Amino acid sequence: FYQVASKTFGPDYYSFAARDMDNDGWLDILPGYAQLWPPSPNTLYYEEYDPINQQFISRTFHHPYPIDPSFSVIDDLDGDGLNEVFVTGVGAGYGGMYYMKSDYPDHYQILSVDSTLYNTDGSTVKTTRINGKKYVTKAAAYFDFNLHVIYYFINILKRQPDNNFQSIYNAPFHDPESYIHFFEILDTDMDSKENIVYKKVGYNGTALFDLEKTTISGITSTANAPGNFQLFQNFPNPFNQATIIRFNATKIRKIDWQIFDINGRLIRKYSQIRSHPGLNEVTWNGLNEQGKAVGSGVYFYRISGSRFTQTKKMLLIR
Repeated sequence: FYQVASKTFGPDYYSFAARDMDNDGWLDILPGYAQLWPPSPNTLYYEEYDPINQQFISRTFHHPYPIDPSFSVIDDLDGDGLNEVFVTGVGAGYGGMYYMKSDYPDHYQILSVDSTLYNTDGSTVKTTRINGKKYVTKAAAYFDFNLHVIYYFINILKRQPDNNFQSIYNAPFHDPESYIHFFEILDTDMDSKENIVYKKVGYNGTALFDLEKTTISGITSTANAPGNFQLFQNFPNPFNQATIIRFNATKIRKIDWQIFDINGRLIRKYSQIRSHPGLNEVTWNGLNEQGKAVGSGVYFYRISGSRFTQTKKMLLIR
């Protein structure tokens, strides 16, 4: 490893999400702020990487909602191949979550807002793939103003067609003197069913919890995984900015994903990606290994593992 670029943040930052927020092909870093900061909770502060000067440039986006972002997710939650931003936050008497999408570089449209303190942040938030679909999973916090205590719990949210998020599962509250330190989504017992594993930290000790998805109301189990690996045609095709490549896998495995041009030159590669049983997807945004946009033309995508290799053709039109 070597340092390409660096950025010094103030002491009030304690989390971040890193991905292409505005779908312009360059990395963005969205930090989470400590409570009571920034001075204006109606302003989203983030950093965008400038590949020419190899440095991060500070960006801002102003909106009318007094939500101080603490933990965020940058991901394609609506399945159109472009990333959106899901933000949770809390501050001095305000909080909630909002969901937004870039309509042009460094500008965003707010798609939905929930300003109830019940849906504020806790300790972390991430996307979860369950039964081939993406959900937002949070280590959430609930404020009881009568007792002046905070309860932490695991909360799973599903995006609705109107871009609002419905809570489909809330794990039981933990005692107010405990804190959910972190969580992961993985198949702990290798039965092709995802588990939510998290650690609770409190004055009375540390405990590890394991929740399997079949216990979650509103999330049903998948049918048996397909018998053979299957690579599907990318969508959309032809495409202009980004395209989604889907494939079925029979079990958890490591795969290699590669893009070639019509002359057989390697354009982009990802090695040893961890797939899960059932439907998987990857997104290519038309960039090469150097982060530069490639030209129009015919390209081939190949996914391979220890016992299979499949290749399909796609068309990029700039």
